[in-house]
Amino acid sequence: MTARSVASAWPIAPPDTARARAPQPAFGRWMAILCLLAGVLAFAPAPARALEPSVALVERLNTGLLDIMQRAEELGFAGRVTAFEDLLGETYNLRIMARAAIGRSWRKLDDEQKVRLVSAFTAMTVATYASRFKGFSGEHFEVDGAEPSVRGMMLVKSRLHRTDDKPVGLNYLTKSYRAGWRIVDVYLDAKYSELARLRAEFASVMAKEGFDGLIARIEDRAARANEG
Repeated sequence: MTARSVASAWPIAPPDTARARAPQPAFGRWMAILCLLAGVLAFAPAPARALEPSVALVERLNTGLLDIMQRAEELGFAGRVTAFEDLLGETYNLRIMARAAIGRSWRKLDDEQKVRLVSAFTAMTVATYASRFKGFSGEHFEVDGAEPSVRGMMLVKSRLHRTDDKPVGLNYLTKSYRAGWRIVDVYLDAKYSELARLRAEFASVMAKEGFDGLIARIEDRAARANEG
């Protein structure tokens, strides 16, 4: 088929090349606008990234700690206990920690004993916090981020800055549950597992004094924290 036959096949005259390019100026203006918008967006501030859930958890704990420390005298020991019951209940999984603290012995306990252990462990932990965080001298906390740990857990690195001494490392092992992320262990000075320490102590007491002896030891520690 020749060029002439192609032209004759159109129902109307073939589009004129010059006329077909006529809309280009409008198209060029749109391209210029789009390029300008792209440049503006490139320099626009990026939206704030949501905190890693485990980091947000420790930030919430630290905020609560500072609030209680700043109101320590006003609250008194009993008031701090009440405040820490709420704060630790929202940020820790104390049942899991109590279970981990006695290791395999947990399987040998009946339901009533498990309830007693978790209750005593919770009371001891709360009383310990209320005893230790009993004032404020300009301290502040700093969270340095989080890194993956074993079994899908996250290790959150934190520091307590003191005005009269060097910072103290407080790392938190956190795990996700249906209710959200919770702390399941604390590493004092960023290296000493609190659960590992308790596990060694509780195992010794269980071996020598049995379950009732362990409960008595835990309750005694809570009482001594109250006195302190």
